[in-house]
Parts: sequence; structure tokens; C-alpha cells
Amino acid sequence: MKKERGFTLIELMVVVAILGILGATAMPLYNTWQQRAYGSEAVITMKPLVEGQITYMLENDEYFPKSDDPSSPTYQVLINGTGIPEDAVEKISEALKLTITTKNRFRYSITHDPFDGSCVMTIHADFNLFKDGYNYLLVRLNNKGEVEYLTLDLLDDTGYLFG
Repeated sequence: MKKERGFTLIELMVVVAILGILGATAMPLYNTWQQRAYGSEAVITMKPLVEGQITYMLENDEYFPKSDDPSSPTYQVLINGTGIPEDAVEKISEALKLTITTKNRFRYSITHDPFDGSCVMTIHADFNLFKDGYNYLLVRLNNKGEVEYLTLDLLDDTGYLFG
């Protein structure tokens, strides 16, 4: 009798089932690690913005953008790299002495409140950055140079609404 070589249909189905189970358990883990990486990237990206604003404050006695700039109290950099106003990327880079890179992931917003002298900066994504469900990182620098990490709920209560 001739012995046949190969796998039986049952053996192939068992292997496919095992691979399916491994794939189903790996995807949530991959998504969690990806979310942590993007959240860390947002935090790391915010640090030079905060440091640039503090340096700007020490040199000019106010945050960027200047309160005497009536054209725009808010500067935004969109995901595609364009800005609102159009020269926002250049003005932010020049004033804060840093390079803004969007990497097609984040939107940036910098707002100066002339009433209390504070500055609010946001990094926003179209996906969750943190496990609590937030898709943004929000920092407020008060006129004393103190840094506060906020949520939009707290920001709405203080009256700061932007972009």
C-alpha cells in the first residue's frame, strides 16, 4: 500500500483556527500599543512648545501670539501642514524657535488670552491618544509661568473656546 503525504483537512482547519485566535488576541494589544505610542508622541511634541512659550515669555513679557496682534489671537496648524492664518507655521517656528512637524497625525492650536495673559496650547488627533478616551493634549500657561494640563470640560468652564 502506498503511503500518501500531506496534511488532512482537519489538521489544516486546526492550524487556521489557532492562527485566527492568535490574530484576534493580538489586534487589541497592537491597538493599545499604538495608542500609547501616539499619546507619548503628543506629550513629547508638546514639551518644546511649552519650553518655547516660556522662553518667549521671559524675553517679551507675554506669550505668543502677542496681545497687540489683532489679526489672530489663535494660530492653528492643520494635519496637512497648512496654517490658519496662512503663515502660522512660519510665525510659530520663528517666535518659539522650533520646527513644527505635523507628520499627518496632529493639529496644533495656540491661543493667547489678552485679558489674563495666559496661553492655551492644544495638540489634537482624530483618534484616541490616551486610554481615558481623550484625543487631545491641552496645556495652559498662566501669567506666572505655571503649566496646567487640562481637559476641555475644565476649559469650557473658564470661557476659553477655540479652534
